[in-house]
Amino acid sequence: MVRRQFIQDQWLSGGSNYIVWEKSASMATAEDSMSEGRSYYNGKEDEFPDDISEVSGEDLTPPVMLQRVKKNELELWEALCDNRIQRLGPRNELTADAFVNRGIAQLEANRLEDAADSLLSAVCFLEEVHDSQHIHTGLVFYLLGKVYMKQEQYPMAESAFAKALSIRQMHLGKSHPDTVECWEQLGLSYIQRAAQTLKGGDADMDSFLQRQAMGILTQVLKLKRAIFGSIHPAVAETARVVAKLCAHRNEMERAQRLYKQVSVVLAKVEKEESDKINPDFADPTDLAARRMRKRELADIEEEMRKFGLKEEILEI
Repeated sequence: MVRRQFIQDQWLSGGSNYIVWEKSASMATAEDSMSEGRSYYNGKEDEFPDDISEVSGEDLTPPVMLQRVKKNELELWEALCDNRIQRLGPRNELTADAFVNRGIAQLEANRLEDAADSLLSAVCFLEEVHDSQHIHTGLVFYLLGKVYMKQEQYPMAESAFAKALSIRQMHLGKSHPDTVECWEQLGLSYIQRAAQTLKGGDADMDSFLQRQAMGILTQVLKLKRAIFGSIHPAVAETARVVAKLCAHRNEMERAQRLYKQVSVVLAKVEKEESDKINPDFADPTDLAARRMRKRELADIEEEMRKFGLKEEILEI
């Protein structure tokens, strides 16, 4: 815990991100079935290749993976991380990649502390291989933001999303979907922190955070419409968040307009999806998607009633 807090403090303050992975090479067991001639990481970085062109196919598909096909995905990534640390060392892109994927699997399994450790380690390894502004580092900061949001560590999440946003804007541009997704997650973090702050009795901070979120998500909505067009589920999703935020801020006229637009978009999407379904050979996935759209429309009607808004539909 102390080691992880040190790493967090370092990247939040813009300091060095390097850590030394502490797992000993002696952790390898007979279960791994590795030949005795293989070398393991002993702390000397010059023993391992700096680029993957020097890595053999044997390194990419270690025997430990082949022997555990019956294990779940997370166990496979954990095994691969151990294997790559031992054989390639931390200063290697393949090692970093394994830690990123282990972090994703841990996030999906809701093992948030472990996910944060894996992703922070991946940041450190990537910065040893590339510079701190590499596009892959941006992905890891984005994932860290998702972890911190789940942990309700909103200031940490916002710092991570801001770093990811800076990197993605530099490499992909302002209007790329991945950049826009960073903006949206940053806005959502502000909304959740505002709600947390309000429970603590700080109404002024709540109002400030809501204004920040409103500015960001309004821009996200414009960018999504430019990328996807007006009739798209991703546009409806963001418009619904903005509508709800408007209602909380007592901007009822705008909330009413946005909710109506969301209803129109989802109704048209649902109709398009329904028209594609073959009644004789209906795909269960398509039927599930249709039911989900109907539930979304029902939820929107309920939200509108909750805020005292009219439910009639206005064409866009």
